[in-house]
Amino acid sequence: MKKFFFTSISLLLLFSACKENNDTTTLNNSSNETRIVYDGIGYTITSDNTCYISSGVNCTGSYEIGSLKYNNKTYTVDSISNYAFAESENLKAIVLPNSVISIGRQAFIDCYSLSSITIPSSVISIGEYAFSSCIKLSAIHVKSSTPINITNAFHDFNYSLCTLGVPKGSKAAYKNAAGWNSFTNIVEE
Repeated sequence: MKKFFFTSISLLLLFSACKENNDTTTLNNSSNETRIVYDGIGYTITSDNTCYISSGVNCTGSYEIGSLKYNNKTYTVDSISNYAFAESENLKAIVLPNSVISIGRQAFIDCYSLSSITIPSSVISIGEYAFSSCIKLSAIHVKSSTPINITNAFHDFNYSLCTLGVPKGSKAAYKNAAGWNSFTNIVEE
């Protein structure tokens, strides 16, 4: 009876801690990666100090992504994986951290409520169809003064309804860059 009582209390405390912190952990034995879900976003830890966003399908509202703190360690988010936020219909806005270097293929496809995204200057690649069918996307803030090479990142997209914010002095470069030159409203910020 004592053992059962102690185990029940331990499980109750564990459940309460997970519920309060809104995180869960699973270990993928085939690749030795730790996966964490925090605030609706799935992170996969890949090394001693980096991780990537592997899922965010059930995200609701606006997010400003920072580093991941887990088990007394801080992990830098270095990428958004393919399909990570695909069909996240209630995602409204997202700001990516300066540590992200790539946004995967179809990472935000069919995010019908997404209205704003901030892409840091650290990003060097954006996958095909990354923002395809993001029909409410009205503001994209790109922090890099050099346009990122993109191919079909904004497929099935209304360029005239979206303002592309770029760093001061880089408007001409974006107006002449393939993919970015389809935007009709480019402003320097």
